Amino acid sequence: MDARRESEPTPTKNRTTVERKSERELVVTRTFNGPARLVFEAWTKPELLKRWWVPKSAAMSLLSCEVDAEGGPVTTVTFEEQGGKTLLVVHELYPSKEALDAARASGAEAGTCETYEQLGELLVTLGASERQV
Repeated sequence: MDARRESEPTPTKNRTTVERKSERELVVTRTFNGPARLVFEAWTKPELLKRWWVPKSAAMSLLSCEVDAEGGPVTTVTFEEQGGKTLLVVHELYPSKEALDAARASGAEAGTCETYEQLGELLVTLGASERQV
């Protein structure tokens, strides 16, 4: 067995769950293999966010990170580190049932799951880079 291959990080498949809590609220949960600090950086730094936010299946790239939050959901994100892994919980409270229904009908849930897979892959890369320093 190649010793180098053994030391290379490999992505572990963690499941993203999306649960409708009420007429207006979604909760997305996912455990990522990496410390909360790295997950938070990937979530908040534009240069990292651009690398995972848009689903690859959309065949597009995120070129800028400007946000217009008027009329959209209020999003609360928590990062809870547990033994070198991070439990990410996203609560989205929409202004109305119709707004949440429209978001779900647009395929947003599938896109969220795909982008979280991409975030997981980015964290593997960031973790490997960090260990080499």
